[in-house]
Amino acid sequence: MGPLQPLTGFLGMRRFFVRIAALAVLAAVLFNQASAQSFTENFDDITLLAGNGWVTSNVSVAVGSRNWFQGNPVSAAGPFDSFNGAASAYIAANFNNTGNTGTISNWLMAPTRTLRNGDVLTFYTRKVAPDTYADRLEVRLSANGASTNVGGGAAVGDFNTQLLSINPTLVLGVYPTTWTLYTITVAGLSAPTSGRLAFRYFVTNGGNLGTNSDYIGIDNVVYTPYVCPALTMSAGGGLAAGTLLQPYSRTLTQTGALGAPNFAITAGALPPGLALSSAGVISGAPTAMGTFNFTATVSDASGCSGSQSYSITVLADVPGAPQNVSASPGNMQVDVSWQAPANDGGTPITGYTATAVQDPTKSCSTSGGLSCTVTGLSNGTGYSFSVVANNNQGSSPAGVSGMVTPALATITGAVPGMAGMATATLTAGGPTCTFDLSSQFAMPATAPANRTLPYGGFEFLATGCVGGVTVAITYPDPLPSGIQFWKLGPSSAGAPASTWFPWSGATLSPDRRTVTYTVIDNGVGDSDNVLGRVRDPFALALGGGGDHVGIPVDNPWALFALATVLAGLGMRRQRRRSTG
Repeated sequence: MGPLQPLTGFLGMRRFFVRIAALAVLAAVLFNQASAQSFTENFDDITLLAGNGWVTSNVSVAVGSRNWFQGNPVSAAGPFDSFNGAASAYIAANFNNTGNTGTISNWLMAPTRTLRNGDVLTFYTRKVAPDTYADRLEVRLSANGASTNVGGGAAVGDFNTQLLSINPTLVLGVYPTTWTLYTITVAGLSAPTSGRLAFRYFVTNGGNLGTNSDYIGIDNVVYTPYVCPALTMSAGGGLAAGTLLQPYSRTLTQTGALGAPNFAITAGALPPGLALSSAGVISGAPTAMGTFNFTATVSDASGCSGSQSYSITVLADVPGAPQNVSASPGNMQVDVSWQAPANDGGTPITGYTATAVQDPTKSCSTSGGLSCTVTGLSNGTGYSFSVVANNNQGSSPAGVSGMVTPALATITGAVPGMAGMATATLTAGGPTCTFDLSSQFAMPATAPANRTLPYGGFEFLATGCVGGVTVAITYPDPLPSGIQFWKLGPSSAGAPASTWFPWSGATLSPDRRTVTYTVIDNGVGDSDNVLGRVRDPFALALGGGGDHVGIPVDNPWALFALATVLAGLGMRRQRRRSTG
């Protein structure tokens, strides 16, 4: 193996030098591109300008005897020598660009280039000393390719972007009388564009007899294209994971952009529901699960760009909250029902749990059904119920029902002398009013004097009540004629003892099967003096012949006969008095 080591090292060095060579080639390409764009013009011989892409255009009003001309050095009785090179190596313009008086608009247009923000133009200029007549020089930009449209007179044609104006108000003492360097950096372009830069000698009221315009020179014009730096973005790879249907936000960053950067997706795709803003913010709420690969590119107004590859994984979530939760109270229980959530979080719902908010130990569950019954509740106590959906990610937010109160509102029992079952229903008394479990149909231990109780009685205790309660007892068979309604309790409000007394406050339905009556808390017939509790034994009675106590009966013919008998007795007694 020893002899192979030099070869291995040699191959490693070859790879290293290949990479270096590749980078050198890339650098050379970039350099050549920049070099092809750049230029330096020292105006050694202005007759060569046209061949190098320069264009002159004198559109003064009116056009004078001279255009741009070769600089006039001091040795030839001129006003000054060049900034560098031969004494005459500069380009000049003067008052002779127009007639005796007029507006000078004399253009010197540079070669067409792809202009971009960050490009730099430098040049030297000066005028004759002393400064006796005001001069002005503008530098303008056209983004219309090779156009040489400069308009006429005060117009500017396609060169509508002014980059610089030396002595814009045409006053003395502003335009330099010695060679002075000016630097312009191109800015404001929306994107790299083909166009020209141009110098404009622009003087109003110029000319041989005008109050303005004298003699200016331009030298050593250098155009340096902007070279894109490396635009570096946020580290590539997996970005923060998202959760299905939940808000997501992640900001991509960059360094190196000139001006405001612009971000865009250039390959692959973001998860559905997310979008990348031009400022680099990924936001939204993903609507699909999985891993999504994409390439983001940042660019600037100079056309420079950089790219990076990323991925976002969207995970499942807990379900949404169950909807439209409702509760229906019963005896010591509540039936809870709901509708499925708007979304399952991306994985199937495995079940639901309904829990009493006021007593979390009371709950019920399903494996997917949309209702269940919570039992073991206290009658007369208000409850609301929270329902959550479950999947393999956990439990959802809760949907909550309104408040309901379980109550025992109906008692069913056998009645002596009848084949079916009787039902007692409690109403009124407020939302917490309920039958106690001790309420029942049964035969009372005692009966009213001289009466029989062929159908037994109904004794109830109602708790949590406010005011009075109403009880409706429905029997399986119609009640016979002559039936009497009796109660065991205080025969008057506040009476100290409970006794059997006839009850005139009950009504019988037309089919003679339902008896309805009302008992007021701590009123007549309530044998429980605790406020909010109503206790009332009630019975149906027959018999009582020879009893002189007024007995309520429900047969109007019996009442009529009784009235007739009483009337006859009264008349007989009256006769005895009259004959005695």
